[in-house]
Amino acid sequence: MNLTVEHLELLRALDELEEPGRHPSTKAVGERLHAFWKARGGPYFWQAHAPWHGTSPYAEELRDAGLLEVHVGIAKFHRWDEPAQTVQEYWLGLTASGRQALADAAGDV
Repeated sequence: MNLTVEHLELLRALDELEEPGRHPSTKAVGERLHAFWKARGGPYFWQAHAPWHGTSPYAEELRDAGLLEVHVGIAKFHRWDEPAQTVQEYWLGLTASGRQALADAAGDV
């Protein structure tokens, strides 16, 4: 897979935001991507709506290439006497291949 600037920025955002035992949400990654895109003058692809929060199609492409993994869960909490609303939230994580691709790209700069 030929990695674009957007792909590499998404991998870099994941690397910055990931903590041991905790994957960042697409919202956090999308906000970081937006900051990267603004810093380099655009383009601005920010979409605040769930579940991808502006990380797609890049996240889906990287998932298909095996460079990141997507974890899906329910994010909306509700009171016991209110009807449940099933809202999906996605969390992204780097795979070993994703970390290697990021390291390889850093060596090319």
